[in-house]
Amino acid sequence: MVLRGSKIKPEVGYVEAQSEVQKALRDLHEIEDRNLEERQKIWERLGQIEEDKDSNLRRDEILQLLHALHTRVVQLENEKMRAELNVAKKFKVFQDAFKQFAAGGLAGCTARTFVAPIDRTKILLQTQFVNNALGSKTKYTGIIQTFQKIVSEEGVHNLWRGNVVNCIRVAPYAATQFTSYAQYKRMLSKPDEDFTVLRRLLCGGLAGATATTITHPLDVVRLRIATTPDINGIAECVKRVYAENGLRTFYKGYAPTLLSLSPFIAVNFASFDFLKSWYYPDGEPKEISAPITLSLGALAGLTAQTFCFPLDTVRRRMQMEGTAYKSTFDAFRTILRVEGARGFYKGMLPNAVKIVPNNGIRFLAFDFFTRMFGVEKRKRGK
Repeated sequence: MVLRGSKIKPEVGYVEAQSEVQKALRDLHEIEDRNLEERQKIWERLGQIEEDKDSNLRRDEILQLLHALHTRVVQLENEKMRAELNVAKKFKVFQDAFKQFAAGGLAGCTARTFVAPIDRTKILLQTQFVNNALGSKTKYTGIIQTFQKIVSEEGVHNLWRGNVVNCIRVAPYAATQFTSYAQYKRMLSKPDEDFTVLRRLLCGGLAGATATTITHPLDVVRLRIATTPDINGIAECVKRVYAENGLRTFYKGYAPTLLSLSPFIAVNFASFDFLKSWYYPDGEPKEISAPITLSLGALAGLTAQTFCFPLDTVRRRMQMEGTAYKSTFDAFRTILRVEGARGFYKGMLPNAVKIVPNNGIRFLAFDFFTRMFGVEKRKRGK
């Protein structure tokens, strides 16, 4: 059996849509300038004829020029109308791309807020070994115990500790993911060909790399706030991170982050697209079932995190304050030597519990917001 992608052509990317709007506006302005220039030439010629003493010649040529002027004006007005319609069409595409960007950001924030308590639990379980190595005792032993510990020591509201900065990070991160994924699909698509799973994997990887590069500093700040109780607010956290080693500190763990998130996004998007094409072989219906979207999104996320969780563990350890790992390779080697292979999968259960609702909610929310904003979906074969 040949594994294929979807026949649905990708949406136009934000950058390309913006470029097409600018080109359409330039075409319109050129037509308007040419219209004005030609009218001016005809009126200048009419002025020259007015000074001519031969009244018969003047009358005949004036009639010819007036007829030519009328014909040309009609022609130019039609060209201008077509150019204005083209501008409106391109601007609609640009609006849809911008709305997709906004929908991606809102979808990311919605999903992340729902699973913020689970996310903080996962991070604490995932990173406490670094503190243990510095002399601290094991504080968290499981999901339920971690929940209870946070609530008893810090209060229920601290289950969402760091969620504001996380949403500040997730909004551009999710928006950039969806938008750049559409842009890369547009760049790599070929006319009259199915968009294969391999191409979707490549586009997802590139989208993950783009989003990660832009938002990694916010991820570092969010992690520090979630794991360091004595930090009060975003501003203090930024100062403390910068004080460590300047701007370079904001990109601690960038390599493992890139290595973990790029394949995660690649597998996630490709899996979701493939599952959706499999479930809807004749194309998406106008009304999509929310439980189906949640299920497909959850399954896609679960598939992706199974492959990429060890890399996620390494990047979290690398981002911790006081980490003793010298490099990504050193982190892999040390974790394997000290904790064994199981060390790479610490916190995987709460992460899986988080991924299931988070991924499903994100895809469902993205579909909801794009429909609410009136973004038209491209049909098969169009």
